[in-house]
Amino acid sequence: MKGKILLVTLYGNFNYGNVLQRYSIAHTLEGYGFEVTHLCIEDNYSLARQIKGKLKLPVKYILALMGVRKFRMQFQAKIPRKKRFKAFQDGFMVRKMRPPFIPSFGSVIRMNKSEWEKYCCAVTGSDQVWNVWDHTSVRAAYYYLEFMPREKRVCYAPSFGFSQFPEHDTELHRKGLLGFDRLSCREQEMQPMIRALTGQEAELVLDPTLLLSPEQWREVASKPEYPVPERYVLCYFLGKITPEYQQAISDMAGGLPVINIHDMDDITHYVTHPGEFVYLIDYADFVVTDSFHGTAFSVNFGKNFLAFRRREKGMVDMFGRIDSLLSNVGITNHVYASGMSERPAEVDYSTAGVKLDKLRASSMKYLAEVLRVSADDIITGNKNTQKGLDKMENRIIIDTTRHDTTVTDAQKSHRRKALIVTLYAPERNLGNALQHYALQEAVRQSGFEAESLICPMVELGMPAALFRGAKAGVRRAAKLLLAAVGVKKYREQLRRKMSSSYRAGAENRERIYSEFYSDCIGTKVYSDYRTSLKSGKSLCKDYDYVIAGSDQIYNKRIIKTDEALRFYYLQFAERKKRVNYAPSFGDAPVDPKEYPIHREGLDGFDALSCREKSGCDFIREITGREAALVLDPTLLLTAEQWREISRKPECDVPDHYVLRYCWNKDSWRDEQRDFAGGREIIDVLDSSQKYYRNTGPREFIWLVDHADFVFSESFHGTAFSVNMGKNFLSFMHVRKDDGRIGSLLSGTGLLGHVYEQGMTALPDDIDYNSVEEKLEALRGKSRQYLNECLKS
Repeated sequence: MKGKILLVTLYGNFNYGNVLQRYSIAHTLEGYGFEVTHLCIEDNYSLARQIKGKLKLPVKYILALMGVRKFRMQFQAKIPRKKRFKAFQDGFMVRKMRPPFIPSFGSVIRMNKSEWEKYCCAVTGSDQVWNVWDHTSVRAAYYYLEFMPREKRVCYAPSFGFSQFPEHDTELHRKGLLGFDRLSCREQEMQPMIRALTGQEAELVLDPTLLLSPEQWREVASKPEYPVPERYVLCYFLGKITPEYQQAISDMAGGLPVINIHDMDDITHYVTHPGEFVYLIDYADFVVTDSFHGTAFSVNFGKNFLAFRRREKGMVDMFGRIDSLLSNVGITNHVYASGMSERPAEVDYSTAGVKLDKLRASSMKYLAEVLRVSADDIITGNKNTQKGLDKMENRIIIDTTRHDTTVTDAQKSHRRKALIVTLYAPERNLGNALQHYALQEAVRQSGFEAESLICPMVELGMPAALFRGAKAGVRRAAKLLLAAVGVKKYREQLRRKMSSSYRAGAENRERIYSEFYSDCIGTKVYSDYRTSLKSGKSLCKDYDYVIAGSDQIYNKRIIKTDEALRFYYLQFAERKKRVNYAPSFGDAPVDPKEYPIHREGLDGFDALSCREKSGCDFIREITGREAALVLDPTLLLTAEQWREISRKPECDVPDHYVLRYCWNKDSWRDEQRDFAGGREIIDVLDSSQKYYRNTGPREFIWLVDHADFVFSESFHGTAFSVNMGKNFLSFMHVRKDDGRIGSLLSGTGLLGHVYEQGMTALPDDIDYNSVEEKLEALRGKSRQYLNECLKS
């Protein structure tokens, strides 16, 4: 390894160009043998901006609840999209650095100089790192690397994003530019600007995304998780699509479907992550875009395309970046002109490709010189980068049918596929994630390809959830205000939460969950419940069955609207394709006012099941039909099958411990401490413990399996204790023999392991020979029900 490089670029912008240029510059630097650390600063981490943001959040929740489109779409579309972007980029940003306490530009500038001695240089660029949007000297100093010694400052392909210097920022830019021994830029119009301001020449280099060949980008590409037609036009507009533009796009599509990946009304395509974006460019018949990176990837992949000028206030002048690129590669007739209705002629890439290769060679030469390495010293297939790629969500999902001539059409048509519809809340609880995996695995064992329809809970437009969010937003804003005025308690809380260690822990937990969903949950199809109900036939046409379950998909305290409930009753699918497995209505009695909507939904299934006795009784009461009492999906898999995917947490774990899995951090705390008898209590839901930061679904299984004893008020905490053969004590607020937990314990003869007030000793060890016989009998009946529904 030649040394460590600190990469300083825009971070936290969830657009394809920003994420992919960060990947490409890091990949290139690693290819030269350097270790790259990403310096991560998100623009909104100043205390003042946090307070402002938290104050706005309750208002946004309320406006979303009222149906205001702008705010409704933020929760329905933007949040799921950001999560997929983050999962993608966390895969290759394997080394991240955040400055301590309220990461900000100022905190970097103020850090001790010794912090930067371990880096041989810092590289700023590409993207618009020198566009000082808010005209602050601190931000300019950060992106001009003024915290590093002059000899360690390197710039590659930075952009101003404007055609002339704002008068009030001129000195900021002059000072910053004069801090580099050599300068480069990615737009021709920047060269005379830099020359006039500093008297220095800046070399014209390619945007980092163009440093990688199409073959290198195909290593990153992954097939989208939604159906992609054989032929299509890709539309990627950052600005407004005017009626004129819309007509032109329609004309040029010539009847082909148009995939618009930046339309929030089309959530299915809007959640496309960067790896899928690369794939869609590669396979498109034609590309229409007003984005620089949309144009750059079209050129790099040799696609026919048309570039449009952006119709957005303050952004019209940004076309210079596109114009510069197209001029340099000799493609001048692929810019939209008013009245165009036909596609331009195919690009002669035999000529354009040669020019692009020359520019790539000269750009690599510049980069090698400023890094003081040989231009011939690049390493292909860098191991660090590949390690990051292997972690990216769903990168291995490749459309093999486009190239695999060994698979016949007849074979394709006889593949049996099932679509699973369940609650999707990966950050909310372990049980949800594990039942999701278990149902997929059970369906696969029945001989089907299993995919999941992802409709995040935040998309369900639930009034109660929005009100809870508004209330929480007000509470957080109040705490930030109290911290700002110096109240010790809240300032210390804020300091802890904004510390690098706390943020690293939160990121680690999110990474662990993302890895679980990437490695263990198969292909996912993204949609929202409204779109599904409207276009059910087209959504389900490729599936033999659509399966609803398990979890509390019929609990109206969670699924507040009738429309959302109809989604989970699969009313978007043909009746003959509908299957339900182990759904739950929750433990509380169903309100009689809700009987009609449940009766309507249940009548849509030929066979019914439930995971608790109370649910079976309710179904009999309102429909007159019998429902099979079946196991939760997590109990369909044996302990050995769960051990195959379990893994030890990435932290020290004592040889002997008691595992605690209780939602309320204060519930039964004293009683459990007495029962533990001095053994350490590992609480996986206590955010102050290291185990919370290091426990995802797979780690949870390992901790249950190796615990001396388990305390749980959770159904899945109890279920895994039973399945893994552990001694346990179940804590229930109200004892119900026919509730979710009570039903399971009654069926396995373990009701004696429910905590009773006044208990002073733990129950005796369980005779799991007897329990396993009962559990295996229940497992056999449950599998039989599922197989009969799937006709397998």
